[in-house]
Amino acid sequence: MDIRNIGNYGQVDRAGERGKQSSPNSVVLTPHVAMDDAQISSAAREQAAKVDELARNARGQEGDRSEVVEAARQKLMSGELDTNEVFAATAQKLADRGFLSV
Repeated sequence: MDIRNIGNYGQVDRAGERGKQSSPNSVVLTPHVAMDDAQISSAAREQAAKVDELARNARGQEGDRSEVVEAARQKLMSGELDTNEVFAATAQKLADRGFLSV
C-alpha cells in the first residue's frame, strides 16, 4: 500500500520523484580552421630544378636575339617547322638536356 499521497487528498505529488532539476547548459562552439597540407614529391623537386636550370641557361645568353626570334617566328608561321623530322629533332634535343616528362 502506498501512503505517500494521503495528505494530498488523492492528488499526486511527483516532486519527490523528479530528482535534481536540470540546469541549462551553454554550449560554446569554437571554430576549427582546417590546415592545408601540401607535399611535393622528390621527382617533382628534381623536375623543378631542371626547369630552373634551363631558365638560367636561357637568361644567361647575352646579346640581341631579336633577329633569331624573328627568324624562328617566320619559320613557325610559314609551316616549315610542321614536319616529322623537326618534331623528332626537337624531341631529341629536349631528351638530351634531360627535359623528360613522366
